[in-house]
Amino acid sequence: MKKALLSVLGFVFAFNSFSGVAQPTSCALAGGAPTPVAPVSVVCANNFNANDLAITSYSSQGSLNIIQVVVSQLQPNDSSLIVGLSDDGAFDFTTANAGAALAYGDYQFRIFACNQDELNVLADQLNPLSPLLCYCPSTMPFDANGNARLIDLFSTLALVFPGLTVEDVEYAICSFLPTLGASLPYGLSDPYTVTWQADGCLSGINDAQANAINVSTNNSTAVVSLSNSAATTVGIFDLNGKALAMQTVNGTATFDISAYPAGMYVVRANNGATTTTTKFVK
Repeated sequence: MKKALLSVLGFVFAFNSFSGVAQPTSCALAGGAPTPVAPVSVVCANNFNANDLAITSYSSQGSLNIIQVVVSQLQPNDSSLIVGLSDDGAFDFTTANAGAALAYGDYQFRIFACNQDELNVLADQLNPLSPLLCYCPSTMPFDANGNARLIDLFSTLALVFPGLTVEDVEYAICSFLPTLGASLPYGLSDPYTVTWQADGCLSGINDAQANAINVSTNNSTAVVSLSNSAATTVGIFDLNGKALAMQTVNGTATFDISAYPAGMYVVRANNGATTTTTKFVK
């Protein structure tokens, strides 16, 4: 143990010297993280479309049993600054910055995955060394079931790397932990981009109510009902934005979805003044 502590002291300076600009070395396990099917690409400032960010389907199955959605923003040096984590893909841009809204712009969403038992072992290894790594008494706590949490690992790394980036996390796992005799096999999916914006969105709750949309489905049909009777163009899109069906609706329309594969779909209704978006899962 003494030898391990001495080796840590030798590496602490090097570890901290990379803060915020760690080399983007990756040792992610191929297929370790599931590949999420991207939601619609825009979330509006009034939060009307915030639920469109929920990740509910994946195009591949990962081999690791813990998944976390990492939300980050590209920086001028091409690093990806982490601004939040989420268990299910939903993310509230209005409170993510210490209770305040994030700046408008493009944000990357990707899946980070690991195994619970290996994360627990890592927490046991790091906790005695935490005061040396970040000059603080912070440790990774264990919950009532005896499990460490991935968010606490990221929080610990953020103390070492102010302005924690995705590259910092990969550098820590791939290059630094092995010097301590520690490891964390992980998976990382490719990112997709969600734009957080004010323009081009519904302006308020009255607009939303004026063009409220409801979708009821079974395996063969999707019935779209609007709250007004004005002529409205209604389209069904896949999560890549491809239009699958389009109708002009006066109140209610029925779409044949029998040939659609299982998954999430987006419904957009435009009456010439406002655009309303919702989604359904087949």
